[in-house]
Amino acid sequence: DEPKFGDVVPLKPPSQQLNGNKNDDSLFSMSSPSSTTATTFGTDNSNENDTNLLLQTRKRRNITVAVLSILLALFNYAWQWTHPVTPIQLLATMQQQSTEVSLVGRNNKPTVMDFWAPWCENCKYMAPTLYQMEQTYSDKVNFVMVNGDDPDNWPLIEALKVDAIPHMAMIEADGTVDTALIGPVPKEWLVRDIETLIENTNDVVDTTQGSSNTQCLQSQPQEKLNNDDKNNEQNSYTSSSSVMCAADNKNNAKKPLPYQMLDVFANQQDRKIQLNVNVNSNG
Repeated sequence: DEPKFGDVVPLKPPSQQLNGNKNDDSLFSMSSPSSTTATTFGTDNSNENDTNLLLQTRKRRNITVAVLSILLALFNYAWQWTHPVTPIQLLATMQQQSTEVSLVGRNNKPTVMDFWAPWCENCKYMAPTLYQMEQTYSDKVNFVMVNGDDPDNWPLIEALKVDAIPHMAMIEADGTVDTALIGPVPKEWLVRDIETLIENTNDVVDTTQGSSNTQCLQSQPQEKLNNDDKNNEQNSYTSSSSVMCAADNKNNAKKPLPYQMLDVFANQQDRKIQLNVNVNSNG
């Protein structure tokens, strides 16, 4: 029975209070999971939408990158097709910076003279190696690049007897043409030949400075001279003998190049060249 106003009501244990409120708690407990489930379901849908959006964004970005890469490759191909390739530009630049031909054999430096042409594939192949050689030895060696397609360079082509390219003439410091390297050659060959040219130049200078005219004269045959003309003839003989001695010392001091191919001056007694023409640097 429900208590009425003014009735004395005994206290109930907590367990009975919980049992008494069981229906209320059950109602509350039944409603709570449903609301939690609805909230979780909504969150899952939101995360799934965000993931799909992210994937679509990445897909569009990858497609854009792929298209741009293809366009860039096509543009690069078109640029190389319409512009000179890098080796040709390198050879042309080296030709603009070449030593004046008139200094070959006159400035106490050996010379590497390379004949090339824009259509020559082997010339393009050798361009980076020649550039490295020039950067390494430019203070000790003359580098002269000659475009064989330029008609203005024809006198120089004839002087060096060039009939095929690439043709690389190796010239001593005194203008003596040692050899010509034809076609593509290994970098090691160039290094060894250039080092030998430099060594020959240094040896000639040391030999010439350290030679004694008296020693040279002792090796020359003495002719009988009249007493009246003895002094004049002796002075003349001494001068000519000194020149011959210096020339002999230079020839004896030279070492052969380690790598030799074509000797275009083999049938000539005088292997020295005196060039008074210049290379057209615009070629």
